[in-house]
Amino acid sequence: MRRMWLVLVVAILAIGIINLIIIHLIYPSIAIDTTTLGLFGLLILVCMIPFSKSIGLPGGGKFDLRDDLQKAKRTVDEAVKESERKSTQYRYFAPSPEDMTWIQMVKNDPNIGLAGLRIKIEDNVRQLAKKNDIVQPDRLETLRSLTQKLRQKNILSINEFVAIQQVTKICNKAVHAQDLSSRDVDLAVELGEGVLGILDSKLKG
Repeated sequence: MRRMWLVLVVAILAIGIINLIIIHLIYPSIAIDTTTLGLFGLLILVCMIPFSKSIGLPGGGKFDLRDDLQKAKRTVDEAVKESERKSTQYRYFAPSPEDMTWIQMVKNDPNIGLAGLRIKIEDNVRQLAKKNDIVQPDRLETLRSLTQKLRQKNILSINEFVAIQQVTKICNKAVHAQDLSSRDVDLAVELGEGVLGILDSKLKG
C-alpha cells in the first residue's frame, strides 16, 4: 500500500513539474519565481512525510538559536510598536486559508513548517515591492535585495528591515537543525507572525 502511494505521489509531482516546464516554454513571459518554486518544494516535502517520521535535510546539525531568537525578539517587538504608532491601519497577523499549510506543518515537522513561514515572509515582501513598483519584471531579485530597496525608499523602517532579516535568518537556520525545542519553535513562529503583521499592514494599508 505504501509503495502504491509513493508511486502515486511521484507521478503527481512529475506531472506538476512537466506542466511548469511546458507553461514556461509556451509562455516565456510567465516567470516562475523563487517563491513559486519554494512552495512547490514545500509541497514535495509535505507529500513525503508519510514515508519518513523525520526528514533529514542537507547540512543537518545542531544550531543554537537561543541568542538569535532573543535578539530578534527585541527587534520585532520594537518594530511592531513602531508600526502601531505610525499606522492607524496596523493589523495583527490573521492566518489566511493558505497559511494553514505551514502553520499545521509547524506542529508536525517544525523544520518544514518554519521553511513555509520563511516562504510566506518572502512572498509578502515581493508583493510589497510590486505594490511600490520596485520589482523589475525581467530580473529575479533576492529577498535581501528587495528589503534593502524597500528600506531605501523608507517603505520599511530600520527596525522593520532588521526584523525581517533576523527572522528569515532564524528560519533558514532552523530548516537545517536536527534538534529544535518546542520553546524555540514557538518563539520563532511568534516572531514570524509579528513580521507578517507588519507586512500585511503595509500591503492593506
